Amino acid sequence: MSEIGKKVSVLEGVQPDKIPFDELFKANEPVILKGLVSSWSLVKAGKVSPDNAMNLLQEQSSGKPVRVFTAPSEAKGRFFYNDDLSGFNYKNEQKDLTEVFAQIREGKGKSEHPYYYMNSLTLDQCFPGLR
Repeated sequence: MSEIGKKVSVLEGVQPDKIPFDELFKANEPVILKGLVSSWSLVKAGKVSPDNAMNLLQEQSSGKPVRVFTAPSEAKGRFFYNDDLSGFNYKNEQKDLTEVFAQIREGKGKSEHPYYYMNSLTLDQCFPGLR
């Protein structure tokens, strides 16, 4: 077991197809695989700008609607219960990815803007071109 305050091991330069799973499982400790996916197109696009990353995702999108959770500006990015605990402080909707990105871009640079959260999306269903 890992001890609190103990430094986490860092492995650099490991390629996705060469992860030393046996060694990692045997150690049974947390490890950071620094740079593991640095060669992926989405990571490269994101390093250029958020717009580049959104553009790449839109290009690779299957066009199927995505589940998105939208919280108002006053939530300050905290998706939680509403004030009287009768529900949540966000909306749960199915939306077109292009619409979600347009709304994100619209709020960019503004101090007051909605917050968006999308669950992990499966590559095969949502972004088959990224596989």
